[in-house]
Amino acid sequence: MKSRVLSFAIFSFSALGLASAAHAGNDVFAGIEAGTARTDLNVKTDDGYKLIDGPENSGYFGIRFGAYLQPNFRVTGVLGYSEYDAKGNNYGVDNKKNVEIEVETLEMMAYFDYVHNINESIALFAGPHIGFTSISVDYDFRHKDYWGSGRDYRDNYETESKSSFSYGAQAGSIYKLNDHFSVEAGVRYTVLNYDEKLDDDWNWSLNYKNDDEFHVKAKDMTKFYLSANYHF
Repeated sequence: MKSRVLSFAIFSFSALGLASAAHAGNDVFAGIEAGTARTDLNVKTDDGYKLIDGPENSGYFGIRFGAYLQPNFRVTGVLGYSEYDAKGNNYGVDNKKNVEIEVETLEMMAYFDYVHNINESIALFAGPHIGFTSISVDYDFRHKDYWGSGRDYRDNYETESKSSFSYGAQAGSIYKLNDHFSVEAGVRYTVLNYDEKLDDDWNWSLNYKNDDEFHVKAKDMTKFYLSANYHF
């Protein structure tokens, strides 16, 4: 709840700033962006066995709005979404990747950029960003019956979305097509601070219950993106 309140406060503040900029006659823009996201994801059991260990790649999509508060300073708000499936192996069962994890990431970020104009059409930018990232995880584990019946079983864990404070930095370039349209290419590095445990009782068809625990950590995310913007 606290994260949502803070997230709402950041975007409300950004919206008020953009409205003020528009009223003052500054350059206000809106657009869409898409690219790739690389997340440092680690999943392990409560006894330390690693199911998934390493970066995972996914597609990324976002909507954006922003304003130039000064000729060389802009603020941009972005609502971004990415989803990816990762596979791992649990205890080497049948030497197959029998663990599937679906991760959905929703982010609300405010970006602050210093913009250096090379000429009338090309500019470079860099700066920090802050905001909140909401991550939900769906864990699916398929395994053989340990009592020798030969049957396959499927256990599923699903976490509620958890929001965490995120921050990072970005850099890129802007190409102005005309007074109303521009395109942008950039890279962003974001510290996610996601650390969650999946700790649900799961029930097999044989009515066997076990208190298994799985630890999911998402350390950071790197995005490469392209955007198209309309300037009002």
